[in-house]
Amino acid sequence: MTFRDHLVSIATIVLLAHAAPAQFEPPEQAPTRDVNSALGALSSLPPEYQNFVVKVSADNGTPDPPQWYILAYRGNPEEGLFSIIIANGEIVQEKPSFNVGELFKVPNPIAIERITVDSRSAFEIASQFAAANDRTLRSVSYVLQQTGPDSSPLWKIWCYDRGGSYFGYIEISATNGNVISTDGLPRAP
Repeated sequence: MTFRDHLVSIATIVLLAHAAPAQFEPPEQAPTRDVNSALGALSSLPPEYQNFVVKVSADNGTPDPPQWYILAYRGNPEEGLFSIIIANGEIVQEKPSFNVGELFKVPNPIAIERITVDSRSAFEIASQFAAANDRTLRSVSYVLQQTGPDSSPLWKIWCYDRGGSYFGYIEISATNGNVISTDGLPRAP
């Protein structure tokens, strides 16, 4: 090894020893989506279904249900109606639907982009109405639909107590949270 090689080696060691230690910066993570809410389930759909969802429903919401049932056309109504089950943000079943009631209707896709009241907020509104009527809300059944292209998406919620008994029904606008109607819940909060 030559004198020059020794100097280069020493210079390299000195520079490395005095260099500022590298700072590890963890990569920024995208915010985690709430996959168990209705909007979270809808965001789990493949793109070909996104603009053709006609019904979202679930039972045993506390506020999140174990799974969401979605009826949607794949790409367009000519492709047929499909029944999709989503649990924990994953599609667990996808098959052609034989929902006769929906097959003979004019398709009215839900304007998902207009929804500002997700299932958890709808549950909270129902819970407030239950409390105002001296009831304790334990679980709900959800249906989200839109009756026409110019109408607003609408939450229909059936309310159940701790024993699983039905005690009330509430309809809530999914665009602004306004209560449209109730049954069995005469007092507002």
